[in-house]
Amino acid sequence: MRCLKIYIYAPIFFPAGQNVVNVWDLLSGGRLVHSLSNHQKTITDMCFDSTHSRLLTASLDQHIKVYNVTDYKVTHSMKYPAPLLSVALSPDDTYLVAGMNTGLLSIRRRIVHSAEQIHQRSSKVVHGGTFRYYMRGQGKRASQVCFFFFFPLAFS
Repeated sequence: MRCLKIYIYAPIFFPAGQNVVNVWDLLSGGRLVHSLSNHQKTITDMCFDSTHSRLLTASLDQHIKVYNVTDYKVTHSMKYPAPLLSVALSPDDTYLVAGMNTGLLSIRRRIVHSAEQIHQRSSKVVHGGTFRYYMRGQGKRASQVCFFFFFPLAFS
């Protein structure tokens, strides 16, 4: 086995070995649900998109395949100039990063359509651990929806 991804919405996991990604269901006693064998060479890395509705696989055959998790069909395929060792998506799914065995790093940017931009602008929430969360600090006060919890410390 080369790579393993776990689906967060159901007890399903995706181990990749050779050029096959198997889909195993843990609730049914570890039953093999599906087998994805669309690559010609070894799968080296996998990742999910931000909604966990798509699974991306990178392979030594110079392709990234994008699978729909509901029906396990290939929705997209991308060709690269060298064998791939790693793949990753940005948290907002706009950047696809792929590392190749030649030492090159490919960064592709997805063009966001206007309807998606409006939705993204309206749903901007400052999450903890992000740069915006860190930078809002000193000059900003907590809003009405922020809650602070204080726990007494006990020293012995």
